[in-house]
Amino acid sequence: TIDNGIDLGNNEGVIINDITPRVLYWVGGTGNWSETEHWSTVEGQTPGTECPPNIRDDIFFSDQSGLGDGNKVTIDVKYACSNDQTWSLTSSAALEGSDTNNIRIWGSMEYSADMESVFGGNYYFESEHDFLPDGETPDPEMINFAGKEVFKQCHFYGNEGAWTLLGDVTNMIDTLFFTMGNLNTNGQTVTSFNFFSGDTLNRILSLGTSLVEVHQKKADAWTLCDLNLDFFCGTSTIRSMADKPFLAPGEMPNEGHVRSTYAEDLTYWNIEINGERSILKSEGLCHYNLVDFLQIAKEGEIIGPGSINILTFHEGADFCVLKGTYDVNLVNAFALDDGIEGEPTHNVVEAHFFQRGYVKGYNWFGQLFFHDEGDILLENTIDYAIYEHDGYIHGENTFGTLIFTPSYKYFLEHGKTQTITGLFDVNGTCLEPIWVKSDLIGSQANIEIQYSGPSIDYTSIRDINAIDYNGNTPYTAYHSIDLGNNTNWNFEDQPTETLYWIGGQGNWGDPLHWSLESGGPPFNCIPRELNNVVFDDNSFQTVGDSVLVELPNISCKDMLWYNSEAFSPIFHSELDSTDIYIYGDLYLSPYMGSAFNNPIHFEYLNTGSKEESKITSNGIELQHNIIFNGIGGEWRLMDNLQLITQETTPDTIGAIVLENGKFVSDGHQIMCSSLWSDFDNERDLDINGSEVFINIKADEKKGWMVDASNLLLDAENSTITVSEGGITMINKNGEYLKFNDIILNGTNDILQNSNNITEYNIVEINEGGGSVNGNYIADTIYLNGAGSGMLNTSQTNVVIVNGAWSYVGYGDSHHQIKRCFANEKAYIYGINEIEYCIFQLDGKFLGENIFDTLVLLPAFSNTFTFEAQKTQTVLDVLQMRGNNCYPLNIKSSSPSKSALIKVDNRIVHCYRLNLGNVSVTGENSEFYAGITSVYDEEQATPTGWIMESEQGYVFGLADEASFCEGEEYVISATNFNGDQNALYYWDYSSLPGNKYYTVSSPGTYHVRVEYSLSDCVLEGDIVVTVDYPPDLNIVPGPYCEGDKIPVEVSPPGEFYLYEWSDGTYGSYATASPDHEELSLIVTNTTSGCDSDTELSLVVHETPKPEDYIADDVILHFGETLDLDAGPGDTYLWQTDNTSYTIPNPNEQYITGFGSVDTATYTVLVTNLVAGFTDGCTAEAEVKIAMYERPGIGIPTAFSPNGDAINDKLEIKHQAISQLNFVVYDRYGKIVFETNDPEISWDGNISGHRQNKEVYTYYLKASFIDGADEIEQTGNITLLR
Repeated sequence: TIDNGIDLGNNEGVIINDITPRVLYWVGGTGNWSETEHWSTVEGQTPGTECPPNIRDDIFFSDQSGLGDGNKVTIDVKYACSNDQTWSLTSSAALEGSDTNNIRIWGSMEYSADMESVFGGNYYFESEHDFLPDGETPDPEMINFAGKEVFKQCHFYGNEGAWTLLGDVTNMIDTLFFTMGNLNTNGQTVTSFNFFSGDTLNRILSLGTSLVEVHQKKADAWTLCDLNLDFFCGTSTIRSMADKPFLAPGEMPNEGHVRSTYAEDLTYWNIEINGERSILKSEGLCHYNLVDFLQIAKEGEIIGPGSINILTFHEGADFCVLKGTYDVNLVNAFALDDGIEGEPTHNVVEAHFFQRGYVKGYNWFGQLFFHDEGDILLENTIDYAIYEHDGYIHGENTFGTLIFTPSYKYFLEHGKTQTITGLFDVNGTCLEPIWVKSDLIGSQANIEIQYSGPSIDYTSIRDINAIDYNGNTPYTAYHSIDLGNNTNWNFEDQPTETLYWIGGQGNWGDPLHWSLESGGPPFNCIPRELNNVVFDDNSFQTVGDSVLVELPNISCKDMLWYNSEAFSPIFHSELDSTDIYIYGDLYLSPYMGSAFNNPIHFEYLNTGSKEESKITSNGIELQHNIIFNGIGGEWRLMDNLQLITQETTPDTIGAIVLENGKFVSDGHQIMCSSLWSDFDNERDLDINGSEVFINIKADEKKGWMVDASNLLLDAENSTITVSEGGITMINKNGEYLKFNDIILNGTNDILQNSNNITEYNIVEINEGGGSVNGNYIADTIYLNGAGSGMLNTSQTNVVIVNGAWSYVGYGDSHHQIKRCFANEKAYIYGINEIEYCIFQLDGKFLGENIFDTLVLLPAFSNTFTFEAQKTQTVLDVLQMRGNNCYPLNIKSSSPSKSALIKVDNRIVHCYRLNLGNVSVTGENSEFYAGITSVYDEEQATPTGWIMESEQGYVFGLADEASFCEGEEYVISATNFNGDQNALYYWDYSSLPGNKYYTVSSPGTYHVRVEYSLSDCVLEGDIVVTVDYPPDLNIVPGPYCEGDKIPVEVSPPGEFYLYEWSDGTYGSYATASPDHEELSLIVTNTTSGCDSDTELSLVVHETPKPEDYIADDVILHFGETLDLDAGPGDTYLWQTDNTSYTIPNPNEQYITGFGSVDTATYTVLVTNLVAGFTDGCTAEAEVKIAMYERPGIGIPTAFSPNGDAINDKLEIKHQAISQLNFVVYDRYGKIVFETNDPEISWDGNISGHRQNKEVYTYYLKASFIDGADEIEQTGNITLLR
């Protein structure tokens, strides 16, 4: 049993004697909620003696509470509870309390209009009717904040609770939570940070005529769960403002979503969205009367299924989209690029787009109106569609009626079919023609008209295929122009006249200004694609006459401005969206006031003869983009071309766009904002010899965008210069592109290629932050801007760094560089391979790079930092030398972790290093830091260093040196280890030279070295002596060919290197008839001095019997061989064949006989030479052998009786090479077989003696000498 308790319901096993409810009055003026002296059961009686109120007590704050202006009631407890709470003060006394405390009310609440509330905690409205019997409905509690701010959350939470708002709640800074119960806003305005009723407890929400305004951004500002909810929207409005908790400077309200969850059939009245990227979310089925995306609700979305009576995207609510699946009676889109995207489908009775817009999906439209440019995508079914401006149709759609408006152009998706079941109205006029084209030049779009035929007049058509329907093709287009690649069409009355402008100032679309002759009477139509147009002195009346284009699209063949200096006409447009199409030449007069300020499209119309179109601008600046787009078209500049590059705009102006065809600059200069050819069509871009200046200032900073797929590029001898900051040059796709010079003059400019290999001659990056990226080949790259760099992968000949802390490589970049000159502080970063790299100032080495030669100069105490736990590899020369003025600081990027330098098979000598934690290693290598080097105390001690100087290394000049007589000697001051700015004064000169000094006589030489950035000066002397070359004498001969030619050298020794002019090395040469002149260089390998001499020689020819005598040979028995000793004067033949005497041993030719024992024939041939006792002789020999005489024999009988006479059947043979011998008995059974003539038969078979019998044999044999093969059979008798 609990006395004086409070039974909140749902309790079992306990008796609660409920506390007696009280009526309490606040008394005593300013005070804390917890203080008993402020609570009294008698109004105005002080001091009070009651405990603070509980949930059963009604409490009152009145003018008798002692609360005057400035007095305060402070809630100092976590929960300040009451049943009813009523404030009837007429003073400005305040209710306050911290944000950690809360007010919990089980009844009604009413604030007075004059009081103040600065209470910072939450409000909880609970229910004293939590467990009413079924069927009973409580009376609602009245809630009136009297316009006071609610600084934190407000919760309506009570089973069977019911609350009615009596006044507006317009200052709720935090969330209104409606968790359970019955809440009636009673038509009041409710403004909160967020409204959340996402629980699934029983709720009833009645809005009546209320405006509920929520302000949270980047979240669901309104959340309503339809599960266990009775929702009565009345004629209320839910408005999302998306502007709190605060907006950063420049930030617009954004992402305040209105969300309905578990919606089975949830109906709203009005929804207003007023924040960018805000979403109306229907997670179920929702119905809306009016949905308005207000002025700043850009990029808003409507998702989920449902229905909308009227949907409005107000002006300014650009890029808003209706998604999901909705039934809509009316859509009004007043903003730019709004859309209707069915996911998968919408049913829209009527839709109007008053600015550019689109529909996409599988939608049904009763009526669709594009009052501005429009686009239809995918597969829509539209009963009635009208385009009142330029239009696009993508996908495959079905129309009942489709109407195109005169003066505009329409593009149909190539490869797709548009079906019209009713009227297809394409009726232009003589003054306002229509254009219908495929969206891709050269690829057809299809039209199928499912009735007798279309109504087409004054229309220009390209790439359109008319599909036959019940024999209704070909379609007839009257007064229309075939722009090419159309099928199933008849074109009638195509105009081809040349038209002249007349009548001075006027509008292009006025037929009174066009004539068939210069200065002639008016014509009745305006120019089209087949009409040349001419402007001459008969065209104008006063200086400055203007030709105004008031139409959205105009066209002509050649446009020729021939006016003289007497007139300065102005050619311009009054519409931003006007396009001009030129199908031939453009010639602008140098005396024009200005040129067209809208895009110019150069297209190609095949009229039967291939023509090159010429563009002559005569210095007139074109005011917008020029687009080249014609398969088979070719356009050539006749002079320099300049396009406008105006200040920052959202869109690119002054661009050159190449979509189809060939553009030839013909060596002329081009100035434009950008050059684009981001297409995969066949194109030819020829800028050979031209200077191209890119100066884009639009928000879109892609100044050069080229897709090299199917592109022929000729950029030989061209220079492309980017003059604005932040511009990107992109070359993508294809296989190989080659440019000449690229100059980037803007901050953060980027040169980039992707999916290809691009080659550059010179790339200059002249401002900070620029970079060259991709997989490229370059001759020279200049990194002149601070922080500029090379990324990704390259093969580069020379890199020159002139900008501070520029970077060669980044991350895992891999560059192969022949020479890198870092004249400023720089990074080497990645896995680069550099043949020669020299640093004049500080440097950082990141990643793991490979150098052939790495030179680090001291300058003013330069510091070189190597990445910890990474290895830099040097294959040949590592030079790290400070000097007596500046040490060289070598550090690891982490003092406690070692960096590593690896050099194999080298002795590395350094000088005056301040060594941080940079270790060295290498196979067969020694690393001398130098005796003047020290360890950096701020870093860990590295390994691998020898803290001594290498033997023989001398700082400054050596004590002495020598050079060879007659030569010059270069004295080097390299070992003074000066930087790039050091000065060298030789032999007391007042003028500085460089670090090398050339002398030609012995003596003592002096140098004074002044180091940069300080007053440090060092001096040195060297004694230079002379060494003498050897004396040479070649013995003059004469010689026989092949003789040794000796040389006499003085002084004699073994320390000479010989180099003969015939390419041989050694102390003698071999005489040859080619040696009419013979020269020799002999070098003293000790001193390095050399002498040379040459001699005219007489070399007599030596016989060459070896070229004539036969090769060694084996003869058959009885054969001979004719031997030839070749040309000569005398001969002497000899042989070791004792059985044969040569009958004519002194003749050139003899006969050689073979012998079983090989015989050698030798010959000595002599050419007789006057003055030579023995002449010039040569010997040759040949070996002649003879095969044995071949033979074979088989005995007729043998007797294997053990008497050692004919006991075995043996083959008698001579010179056999192969044998097959088989013996058969009288039954044909093989009794013996062999391939070896040395194997015989003993008369046994399998160890058994055979009886006396006659056997048959088969024999097949071939011979060593190649004689004819024999094959025979016979009988053999075995005797016992």
